[in-house]
Amino acid sequence: MSTKGAVFLLVPLVASAIACRPPGPPQPEPEPPGPICTRDAQLCPDGSAVGRTGPDCSFPPCPGDQTMPPPPNGVGPDPAPPTSPNGDPEPVPM
Repeated sequence: MSTKGAVFLLVPLVASAIACRPPGPPQPEPEPPGPICTRDAQLCPDGSAVGRTGPDCSFPPCPGDQTMPPPPNGVGPDPAPPTSPNGDPEPVPM
């Protein structure tokens, strides 16, 4: 057999072996992207700005903002006891 004949026989054999090989392991499904939030910003009292984040696209608190958002179930910590105008705790009625 000549070299040309061997090449003509070998090339289709290699090509079919590559085409018929078993597939690799299945690829995992890509995770769906999260929500796409608008790119607007909220200006904070200190002059900085915050953008929307999270699954509900809400604005995070401003830097230095000590206020707490209301809890989702409406139940929060006990309120501070009432005080008199001079700052002393008021007596609890019995």
